[in-house]
Amino acid sequence: QQQIPLISGFFSGADVYALDAAEEIGRVFPSLRGRSMEQLKEESRMARYFPSSGGSLGIFFNLVKALQFQSVSSRFDSWRRGLDLVALGTLADLMPLEDENRILVRMGLARLNGSDRLKERRAGLRELLVRRNLHETRVGATELSWQISPIINASGRMGKADAGVSLFLETDSALIPEWAGKLIKMNNERRSLGEKIWEQLKPLAYSSLEELDGKMVIVSSEESPRGITGILASRLLQYFHVPAVVISLQNGKVSGSVRSGEEMNVQHWLKSMEPLLDDFGGHLRAGGFRMKRENLEKLILKTKEWLKEKPESESGETPILIDAELSHQELIRLGKNGLETLLEKLEPYGKDFRPLTFLTRSVQVFSAELMGKPANNHLKLLVSLGENRWPALWWNGAERYGTDIRIDMPVDLVYRIDSDNFRGKNSRRLTILEAAPCLS
Repeated sequence: QQQIPLISGFFSGADVYALDAAEEIGRVFPSLRGRSMEQLKEESRMARYFPSSGGSLGIFFNLVKALQFQSVSSRFDSWRRGLDLVALGTLADLMPLEDENRILVRMGLARLNGSDRLKERRAGLRELLVRRNLHETRVGATELSWQISPIINASGRMGKADAGVSLFLETDSALIPEWAGKLIKMNNERRSLGEKIWEQLKPLAYSSLEELDGKMVIVSSEESPRGITGILASRLLQYFHVPAVVISLQNGKVSGSVRSGEEMNVQHWLKSMEPLLDDFGGHLRAGGFRMKRENLEKLILKTKEWLKEKPESESGETPILIDAELSHQELIRLGKNGLETLLEKLEPYGKDFRPLTFLTRSVQVFSAELMGKPANNHLKLLVSLGENRWPALWWNGAERYGTDIRIDMPVDLVYRIDSDNFRGKNSRRLTILEAAPCLS
């Protein structure tokens, strides 16, 4: 109370109330009773790992936030009901799975997979899970990201975003399957259109790659809607392993998407092109822009000059980071169930929190089959890990068969363990990232 006049001097015209929070903090958090702010600061992980967090004041601020949360915790039940949509939106928008994002997605997945999941899941989302044969299995970040999000995003990509919203707002149970069917149809149309335009863009991309000295690809299309330029740019990036720009020239509007790996900062490129752009935005690896059509050729010429001045990437090919080497003995001890439990405990996986990557040596290959239309460029395998045989896929690995991997030769495998929901399997398989003949 003695400090109120002093504090009031800094806030002229405002009523000031002072409260000693120590008693309330001690009541809610008994282990903190009798501790000074300086003592709490010394023991705080926040102060230890984030020295710029404000010292004692920062500790006190977080304690006050914790007290406020305790006072409104009864309201959290109503917030909890929306966590499934929070998880879905975070994953669909490719947000980094760090800090609060990670916590919220994990809580959303827990709600989706709770004991009353058939009852608790909202009707629109439940219908999509049924259509993808995921309604009777545990749903993880991978399933939401790859099986559900593309269907919902398709409505926006095809210029009919209201269909996705309607699915979740619809209260008439008879109409929900109809909305879900419309979304799935739009997603199929989006995929077909993407394949058609991909075949048109590929020869243009080869020409652009040559024109830009093998450092970048810039292509444009009269037929591509704005909504799928990002998908096409990502595909070009994966195919050519250089930064890629796809520009839509549809309906007299010029808009584009750019995607890059570690070899280029997208923000730097966009900033350098700013005089030619009407507006732009993005982050380190992805961005978008709008421009006038007459500036398209200037953009290519300016990019060519920019690439000459840009220092070569020091990173080269992105290395594969291995989290653990698992011997066959360790795999036998863990068993399939133990390994799956370990993977589930560390979920969710996604942007900036990649799935665990393992190395196992001297793996036996029992069968191998080329797959993929139309080029048969993928490799489907059956391999041994511990006492179990696992199905495995090596995307774009067909050309390595016969040299780095074959049936009559033990190999060292680098792999992830992913969900396999193809045609309703609801099982696990290996995704091979690298392989080499076993030398021991």
